[in-house]
Order: sequence, then structure tokens, then C-alpha cells
Amino acid sequence: KPCEGEINGKRFRDEQYGPARQHLPVYENTKKSAAALLERRHVQQAAYCRAMQEAGWRPFVIHARLRSPFVSGLGMSHPTETGLVLDHTTGVPYIPAASQKGVLRLAHILNSLMDKQGRWRDIKKLEAAGIITHGSNGALLWHEDAASKTLFGSGGESDALAGLLVILDAYPLRPPELEEDILNPHYRDYYDNKRGPTEDQSPVPVKFLVVKAGCEFIFRVLLRQPLAKSLEADQEKLWDAVKINLERAVTEEGMGAKTSLGMGRF
Repeated sequence: KPCEGEINGKRFRDEQYGPARQHLPVYENTKKSAAALLERRHVQQAAYCRAMQEAGWRPFVIHARLRSPFVSGLGMSHPTETGLVLDHTTGVPYIPAASQKGVLRLAHILNSLMDKQGRWRDIKKLEAAGIITHGSNGALLWHEDAASKTLFGSGGESDALAGLLVILDAYPLRPPELEEDILNPHYRDYYDNKRGPTEDQSPVPVKFLVVKAGCEFIFRVLLRQPLAKSLEADQEKLWDAVKINLERAVTEEGMGAKTSLGMGRF
């Protein structure tokens, strides 16, 4: 069906674009109410950080501005083929705490393998320090350190440990601007296991929504008081690790999907 709607009092009708474009007018019409809800969400999170700080926790808050488009949720089930993770109450894109934790853990691993100038450390020195070991098949394995287990937690029947790192969902400072991007699979029959990736197959453009570069997000992370079984007792060491891991996660590794193509960088 043609896409019809109204933006800033102007009607439009667009025969060219599909479901992704149809969501834009709805989103634009809800931005005013979403802004008020988003402001309340930031007030709630800030109040939580202050309360936890009074209880002895250490909050760390950074404002980060997107320097490339951001998208999350492309793989989830969605009526338009490709989705975008939206907050249920505000209706704006956000970065769930669980996905942040995965990137922070990756950043922690990489920081342990690199020096302060961002260069890979010598393998022999890493082995001598016990940071990496050789597996049964000869492959190099990263040995999880005490700081990692203390920050992110570890499993086990008798020695399970809850992590000290508490991560809040990251929300944009204001409702962000959305735009369209495109996936362009060239070999549809090949992906459907019908035949090989031959050049006579026509590309099938799939459009999806992304958050435009320039949007400012607020990341809030807290380091709670050590537990009785915490493996790393040096709070300053843990706090320094949180800071460098978060900085690397948002600036180097990226958040959301398609980070290998440069998306989700702050």
C-alpha cells in the first residue's frame, strides 16, 4: 500500500517506500509526548543513582553522542522483516542493559590484551602473566581474571558469584531522529538454499529504520559494595576498569547491530 501520513501539518503520499517508511509519521506525531516520558525516565534513573550512592555504591554517568547511525533488534521477529528495539513506555529507541553488558565484557577482554596505547601486548608476556593459556588443541585461550568475575559474575554450582556491576538501560537525552537504511542481499535463491550464488539473481532491497548520527545517549553504570565472596577487593582497580571498559565499548566496539560496518559508534 502507498505510505500516507502527516508531518508538521503537511500531508504526504509516497508510493515508493514500504513498511519502514510508514512508521516514521507515527513516530514523529508521538515525539512530543515521548519527550515528557523520556524526561521522567531520566529523572527516575538519576534519583536511583543518587540513592545508591548514599548507600555506598559508586555511580558512573557519561553522555555520549552518536557519530554513526545506530540500530538494534534487526534479528527479532517483526512484521516489516527488520525490527528496531523501542522502549515499551516511551516508544523511543534505547540500549538495553543486557546488550551493554555483553559489549562491556568484550571491552574488558580486549583491554587486558592491549597496552595503554591500544597496541597488542606480547604473547609471551601475556602467557607469563597468566592472561592467556594454551588449550588442548593448541589454541590460545583467555583466562578470566578476578576483576572480570567480580564485575560480571561467574557461574558454577558451588562457587557462583553475582557481579558487582549494575547497568541501567541507556536512553537518548531527547527523542532521536530516525532515518532509513538498507540491506541489499544479492543472492536470494542462494540464501533460500535453492541454488548457488550466481550473478543473474536480482538484489532485493530491504529497508529498515536507524537512529541518525548526532543523537546523545546517557549511560549509567554503578559499582555496588563488595560482597563477601568477591574475588577482587581493590575497589579503585575495579572502578578504573569500569571507566576504561565503558569508554572502549561505546567508542571502539560500538553498541547494537552492524558494528562491524561501523554503526553504533559514539
